[in-house]
Amino acid sequence: MNVLHFCKTHGLDNIVIFHDYEGCVIWVENRRKASFHVAQKYVRYAISSGLRISFKRIKGHSGNNYNKKVDKLARTALRII
Repeated sequence: MNVLHFCKTHGLDNIVIFHDYEGCVIWVENRRKASFHVAQKYVRYAISSGLRISFKRIKGHSGNNYNKKVDKLARTALRII
């Protein structure tokens, strides 16, 4: 959500989110309801942000260094919540 806020406040209104988890796409596209409160908050913010968001799937656990870094950040963030 922080990156969405950053994009919105800096005039970056057309963004691509690279992901290895399909949930982040199907929740925003309203194909399935998010059950975890953090996911619900993400969906509400993404939809109401006015940003044009597209998604690009990458294979998880495939040695992609950026994906490894993001996975580590996500695990850290979930421990904080």
